[in-house]
Amino acid sequence: MPRDVYADIQGAILRAPTNVHRLQQLSKARTTGLHEETITDILLNEMVGTAYEVSSVCPQCLTATCFDWHSSIPMRPRRILAKPLSRYEEGGNKKHGVKPAGADWILELKDGGKSTRMMFQAKTSRLPTSDENQQLNDLVIAAKGYNAAPFYIIYLRHDPTHTQLKTRCPYRTSAADTSMLVLSAKTVRRLSRNKPVTHWAKYARPLSCLGGCRCLETHGDEIFDAATEFIQKFLPEYEPSCSSGRELPDEIAGVSVDVRRQSLSRAKKRKSEPMDSAVDAIFIVRLGKPRIDEYYDEHAGEWVTRRIGFHDDFTDDEWREASRKYWKASASRAVNVRYVVASAHGEIYRIYRVLHPDGVIRQPERGGRIEFQVDELDQDDSNYSMIKSAAEKRLSTVEGNRTPFVYADLPT
Repeated sequence: MPRDVYADIQGAILRAPTNVHRLQQLSKARTTGLHEETITDILLNEMVGTAYEVSSVCPQCLTATCFDWHSSIPMRPRRILAKPLSRYEEGGNKKHGVKPAGADWILELKDGGKSTRMMFQAKTSRLPTSDENQQLNDLVIAAKGYNAAPFYIIYLRHDPTHTQLKTRCPYRTSAADTSMLVLSAKTVRRLSRNKPVTHWAKYARPLSCLGGCRCLETHGDEIFDAATEFIQKFLPEYEPSCSSGRELPDEIAGVSVDVRRQSLSRAKKRKSEPMDSAVDAIFIVRLGKPRIDEYYDEHAGEWVTRRIGFHDDFTDDEWREASRKYWKASASRAVNVRYVVASAHGEIYRIYRVLHPDGVIRQPERGGRIEFQVDELDQDDSNYSMIKSAAEKRLSTVEGNRTPFVYADLPT
């Protein structure tokens, strides 16, 4: 399988503002709506192929068919590399010689031998303050080194729901479209930072224009061409590179087949845990009643029949295959998994170690389900007892629940 994630980038760019707008309007927690980290998580999850729908009616007109609430963009497979950066990667670390990227996430699009890159710093409902000038400078310097275009993306929560906002695009003016606005770092540098959104929005474009728009004469274009034109409207000097200049290092490279993703936002919220604790590191499979599963293996070109569920006469291979695939799990959680535990009726039967860095695979041909590449963990391994104990403790909390799998944190 190729080391790429196949996702509907064009559809995600067009759908995401509407979906996030809905979530913003339904959020009652804060005046400005969702946290920027949360919105970035939602946006990137959609870019790497996580399909979802916000099922609710518009809170202003109480229907689900109003202009600001409706989206009918179909899902289509596209090649895309998108990667959220950790705090360590964004801010750098002088002690370890890591230079700051100044970005929350990176987008890379490829067409043959050419590569177009964008680096985004996210803000919620505002431009960066003067105290954040160093972050802006870091973004510009890092983007130059990686032949990327530096941008700010501003997440807005409109009030009232149907607010229209004037930007550089005369076509995408709805509240949904303007819930995500993009400005070049160069433009941000010269804008007054304390002005209201109506002042600086006229220099921005909605993120959805990146996927093709009449304002850029790119509607109907393929995503690579549409994105390149989008960038060049802000930065006329930018050109896609055949060599991409510097290759993105592993820590800020694009998402590959295993959809590498650090769930740092969850780890941050666990105040009682150190930041390096392994959240969701144990994936506990709860095998149920035996049944037959048949599927077409596109690589082998034939139908495959396998038994799933618990059988008393399981061989080692059957235990492994029944435990490691195919799970309808969140990719952003699955990438944290280090061990897969096979259990049935509350008892632990096998423990497997996930092979990294290529041990977590998202299978597009099986609806994006997750497959783990594993090796069995010997009982005399120093970690065996610790993993087993953590799994048993977690299983004791879900007795009677029919969930096919649960997660447990790695003990510290």
